[in-house]
Amino acid sequence: MYKGYSTDSRERELGSSGGLASAVACYLLKQGVVDGVIGIISERLNPTSFKPAILRTPEEVYSAFGSKYTLVPTNIIINEISKTTEKFLFIGLPCQIQGLQKAIEINTHLRDRIFMTISVFCGFNMERKATEFLIKKSKISDIKTLQYRSIKNAETGFLITGCKGDEFFIDKHGYTLLNMFFSPERCWKCYDLTGEFADLSLGDAWELKKGSRVIVRNEKANNI
Repeated sequence: MYKGYSTDSRERELGSSGGLASAVACYLLKQGVVDGVIGIISERLNPTSFKPAILRTPEEVYSAFGSKYTLVPTNIIINEISKTTEKFLFIGLPCQIQGLQKAIEINTHLRDRIFMTISVFCGFNMERKATEFLIKKSKISDIKTLQYRSIKNAETGFLITGCKGDEFFIDKHGYTLLNMFFSPERCWKCYDLTGEFADLSLGDAWELKKGSRVIVRNEKANNI
């Protein structure tokens, strides 16, 4: 177990928990070790909606910066990558890593497509209805950006910014209360908060500003 952060100031500042997931993703892409990174991006015409995507350049990785605290079906991209001969880095939540491993048991060709997996720590997630609830409360109709993990007045929390510059912010303590109403049943039964089935697991190192706790689970991850 380690703790640290990306030495790239942009990755550390814009990424979650010190930007280490982005740093590893960009490194593997630049070295040609993987052909793509499976991550989450916002819809082009709707910044409040998210989908899985294959990121093929560091610039595309940068565009996917930041936490997305909402359910996103990463399984819909598994069929696409299993039909290729390329190598991928898969970044996801513990439950998504578990789902990927189950898919690999059924589709052995998929095993050769996944070079490495990174899991981010997770205490709970929330359904799309949680985001819709906050959008309604914000009363902002023309949304420019939606950030699940932003900073305002030295507080971390959920931030909606409108095209006219208007903002709606709720700190992390208020946001966390929503999990009582919008977390799926699966989250309440989850035993895996740290991504035990991933090659590399990352989560907040609270004693280190903009830093990550790093759990290396095998030799491949340790070498990287």
